[in-house]
Amino acid sequence: MPGVVKLVIQFKIRFLDLCKFFPMPFRHRRACLWLKAGIFLLLLSGFAPNLANAWENFVGHSFDAYVRRVQTGNLLEVSRKPGKTEATFAVAFYGIGIPTAKQPFGPEAHQFLVKLLPPGSKLSLTAVNENEDGIIFALVQHNDRSVSSRLIESGLAWVDRSSCKTMLCRRWHIQEHLAVRERKGIWSLNMTKTPWQWGE
Repeated sequence: MPGVVKLVIQFKIRFLDLCKFFPMPFRHRRACLWLKAGIFLLLLSGFAPNLANAWENFVGHSFDAYVRRVQTGNLLEVSRKPGKTEATFAVAFYGIGIPTAKQPFGPEAHQFLVKLLPPGSKLSLTAVNENEDGIIFALVQHNDRSVSSRLIESGLAWVDRSSCKTMLCRRWHIQEHLAVRERKGIWSLNMTKTPWQWGE
């Protein structure tokens, strides 16, 4: 692929030199530049399938995945295709915190996800970022509903103040406020620390 890019860039430079320095009226030089741009895009389009395949490795891509199992805390083990032989990768819920197994309501949050997302469940994921361990932080939807919203509404998750930066976070803050007011889940506890301080 680097050789292809180099070839296209060289073509672009040489054609630009032709348009710039070959004696011709200005309007012809301008037409030449437009022709150069069209040919360049035509050449580039021939390599579009390769570029599309490479895009799948970048953050921001939306794709379907299938649940292999729910791990503890904030992690799901998923695969791109259904079946036990498919390669798996780890996905974490972007922008929210979920209590771990040893924290209050951790077992309840885990059972909520296990019941909601049995093995084979189809998910719609939008990758937001990836950490150094290769864990993908994503917006997770199941049956056209945000799984994060359902956790927050049930008082089994909270909005991560340090990482949640998308427009969805505003809605999650409202849902969290309602869960606090109704004392659902973790908000039913008499806490001396907020949940996002439990790990400190």
